[in-house]
Amino acid sequence: MPGRTCTGPTAWRTSRTTCSWRRPRSSAAAAATCRRSCSHTFRVDPDALRGEVERFVRERELIAPGSEVTALVSGGADSTCLWHVLGALGYRVSALHVDHGLRGAESDEDALFCREVLGAEVVDGRGGSTEDELRAIRYSFATDRLRATGHTASDQ
Repeated sequence: MPGRTCTGPTAWRTSRTTCSWRRPRSSAAAAATCRRSCSHTFRVDPDALRGEVERFVRERELIAPGSEVTALVSGGADSTCLWHVLGALGYRVSALHVDHGLRGAESDEDALFCREVLGAEVVDGRGGSTEDELRAIRYSFATDRLRATGHTASDQ
């Protein structure tokens, strides 16, 4: 699968995504960052996407306004966009990357991207071999925090 691209002054590239935008401190700057990242990555209207996420979260009372949430990030387009959207909506977002180490240097690149660009805590999640086992390992981390994951409709 070709990498997704978000261009800018200092691009980070992995086999799965390219993003150059650091998370801004202000909500206005966060909205602009989300707009650039999501539109370049998914070719969707970022304001509409942000509105859909906000509506979904509020209708189901998933995250209290302004509260903390940990985005489980892989370095791929889905979780990176989720991280941007949650920040743009005013949540205090941290990131957690679980490194399964299954793809050698590519896994290392993903971990570096998540740490350096998203500020993610990177943890060792080696040990599983099936998708179900790997998912269980990922979800075993940060159980004391509210966690969010980003997936497309075709993901499990």
